[in-house]
Amino acid sequence: MKYLLWLFVGCICIGILFFIGYDHHDMWNSVFGGMIGGTVFLTMFYFFIVRKEFLSKWKIITASLFALHIFAFAAFAVTSYRAASLQRENLYKVISYSFNGGIVHLEFYRRTLSTLHHYYNQPTGEKKSFVDVFNSLYGNKIYSGTFEINEPQAPGGTFVTYQGDSLVQLVAASSDAFAKGIQPDFVNINGLTGKIQYTATMSKHGVMYERNN
Repeated sequence: MKYLLWLFVGCICIGILFFIGYDHHDMWNSVFGGMIGGTVFLTMFYFFIVRKEFLSKWKIITASLFALHIFAFAAFAVTSYRAASLQRENLYKVISYSFNGGIVHLEFYRRTLSTLHHYYNQPTGEKKSFVDVFNSLYGNKIYSGTFEINEPQAPGGTFVTYQGDSLVQLVAASSDAFAKGIQPDFVNINGLTGKIQYTATMSKHGVMYERNN
């Protein structure tokens, strides 16, 4: 009965610290919390049970096993944490590269080049403004100043603004948790912070691309 009680104490020691640091996005705080709770439990069990009730030889053996277990688990946890951190950092770079070289560029290029093509290939006698040409192509896909979010290849929100009838500005900001920008405190146009953001300013004279973050 006494040992069952200590088993319950061990579960409490590990469980409390495990759930205090629980984060469904990152389990490492819980892992390290559980490790600390387990260490506290093994230390208590040694001083209150092993040291009082076990023979000297078994005290040494038990203490050695406890120490080996703690150090082995700590080494495993630290090594795994470093490997996971490296993989996560690599994932950040891959997604950022994908966003930079893929989705954003394809999204901008497709719209800007198409608008320029249609503007300079208007039928004889028809001379729509640059903004009118853009709206004739994409106006039905824009809601409250942004492209429809379920549009194929939408890069987490592309915002549209106009300057008169000759200038269209597209701002693409990532909403992906991994697509980090250059400055972590940069406030993106979509309300997030520290994400990748690009601006394409286009007119009949061409397109200027700028990375904001």
